[in-house]
Amino acid sequence: MIINKEMYSKEGSIITVKDISKSEKFPGMLSMTIVLNGKELRTDHLEKEKLIKFINDQEVNKKVAELKERKKFLEENKIFKLYHFTNINNLESILKNGILSKKELIKKDIIFIPSTIKPNRNSNDISLSISHINFDLLNKLSNHNRIFNTIVLVTNTNPLIMVGTEFANNTSSYSRIEITKDITKLFEGDRTYRDSNGLKHELPSFYPTNPNAEALVKEKIDPNDITEIIVLHNTDEKIKKKINNLAFDYGKNFYLVKEYWPRCDQKGI
Repeated sequence: MIINKEMYSKEGSIITVKDISKSEKFPGMLSMTIVLNGKELRTDHLEKEKLIKFINDQEVNKKVAELKERKKFLEENKIFKLYHFTNINNLESILKNGILSKKELIKKDIIFIPSTIKPNRNSNDISLSISHINFDLLNKLSNHNRIFNTIVLVTNTNPLIMVGTEFANNTSSYSRIEITKDITKLFEGDRTYRDSNGLKHELPSFYPTNPNAEALVKEKIDPNDITEIIVLHNTDEKIKKKINNLAFDYGKNFYLVKEYWPRCDQKGI
């Protein structure tokens, strides 16, 4: 019996129960084929009762429904890119190991340069800005530490459909950060802004209402989910050459920009 039931692991990988049949190896048991991200992983042999419990697990079904709704929301609002900034010296490790939380970096004994100004309750999480760079936070960090050599990494939206990912409306406010698991909360409220001439506009659908809103990933972002590396033109030539070589070696797009740009509603800041 082919059922193709999709579920999600804690890390966000798609697990599919492909088909169920009578086990030839173990009489009286059922054989269940497991597929992970499109690749057949293993065949488990379970008693019928345990298999039924596994298939009908309400918590799993609930998570699947939530993540499918989130994925649908991303597609409908044309949300395709996430942005994360870090120190240039972290790049090679990131391309090898992925973007890791502070907790994971310490556990794996990986040397890194922190990208936060001061500790806060979410300092262990990986911060990702949705559809744009967190311009305010990037400027605060640059002013705080003039020698901070910043690069921006762009990822796809896979980190947003991991089970543990949460969302914060204003990560620049260290004393008061409201956390939610519902991404739609970031897009509520007044979505209009005025340009330099005073004309009123509606924010594009892919921007959260607050420019400082971010996604908070708990453990790791796979290196395969990183798609682009953005570097300032005035970066040292040797460093630019090294980053360009790393981008080529790891199959990432490499872009040079004159400056990191604000969102359309932040042009006046």
